[in-house]
Parts: sequence; C-alpha cells; structure tokens
Amino acid sequence: MQVVAYLMYEDEEAAASNILRDFQRTDSFLVGEIDEMDLDSLRETGVFVQEIVDTAPEPLDELLARNQNLAVPRAAFERAEGFPLHDTTYFTAQLSGPLIEEWRTTLKKEGVEVLEASGPNRYTVRIAPDASSAIMNLGFAQRLRPYSNNHAEPELCEAV
Repeated sequence: MQVVAYLMYEDEEAAASNILRDFQRTDSFLVGEIDEMDLDSLRETGVFVQEIVDTAPEPLDELLARNQNLAVPRAAFERAEGFPLHDTTYFTAQLSGPLIEEWRTTLKKEGVEVLEASGPNRYTVRIAPDASSAIMNLGFAQRLRPYSNNHAEPELCEAV
C-alpha cells in the first residue's frame, strides 16, 4: 500500500526510510510503499502515517459543478512565460499522490504549469496542446480531463 509518512525529527526519517520501499523524499514527508504488516511498526516510531487510498476519479460533471463557480486569480493564468493563452489548454489532473517537487519538476519539463489544487491529489493545470499525451505516460499521472466542456478561457475565470 502507498502511504505518506510525515516527519518532524531525524530519527523519524531514519525509521521511515528503513521501513518504506520505493519512496520519494521531501523536506517534511516521505511518500512510498509499505507492507500492511509493517504499518503499525512505523506508527509506533512516532511517525504520523497517512494511507493513500485509491479514489475513483470523480465524474467530470460533478467536478465541473464543484469548480465552475470558483474564481481563479488572473495572475495564475499569466505566470507561465512563453505560453500564449490562446495556445494553451486547461485540464484537471489527478496524480497518484501529493504533488512532490520531483513530480512538479517533471511536469514543468513536459510543458505543464500547475495552477491550483482542486481536491485530493487533483490539480488544475495548463498544458501546451501537444503535451497532453506525454503527461499520461508519466507513472504518477492517473487521469487528465479537460477543465470544462469548452477549454477554459481567461474571461471565464475572472480575476479576484
């Protein structure tokens, strides 16, 4: 099973590093695999552990209904230099865990700008039109859906 182990002290990091497999490290947590029988052992070391439960992707209709009335700061759409707004497409991306720096760097290299978190392991992203198929080949990208039935235009996301 996949877990997030939140760390405060070096001894907690050492304990989690010894028990977790195939983990990714950040400054404050590790994301990795653990056998179910080792879960209690890790918790006994004082590490706060959150299980990453596979959640079924929400139907696009529900996701749009939740997000369509939210205002997105205009600055979010103007941050990526070199991406003209009319040549860019907005998507909701579901990842297999929290967005760690390594994944953010990989996404950026693939032409993805992460705009905002929109739910557990879900993010609103802006992707160059020719990059969307490459995103799905990344091991941590589970689902990629258009942000709306019509690709979001800046005037639909008014500045706050």
